[in-house]
Amino acid sequence: MLPLQDESDEAYRCAIKEDAYLFRQRRKGRVSTELTALAYPFGYYSQETDDLLAEEGILFTFTTEEHCNRLYTGNSRSLRMLGRYNMTERITGEALVNLLDHAK
Repeated sequence: MLPLQDESDEAYRCAIKEDAYLFRQRRKGRVSTELTALAYPFGYYSQETDDLLAEEGILFTFTTEEHCNRLYTGNSRSLRMLGRYNMTERITGEALVNLLDHAK
């Protein structure tokens, strides 16, 4: 979700807004929930991207960065660019607990 090489700022903003609109249109009548969260594909994002998605009503965004999140009541910014831990079949429950115990 980064700008294309040589893409103008205005063209990039329009592309993000149009993608959000088209995605909502494809969902209309097919699912009963609103689009409120987005995980950045392969971690490709910028602060500008996140700001644009906030304007489009995306309440939660997730990166591919592994870190704990601090959520603050009344602070919607704490719901953006959230970290996540990628789990595979090789991660045991014990390993996950150990990882979270030592996360900062």
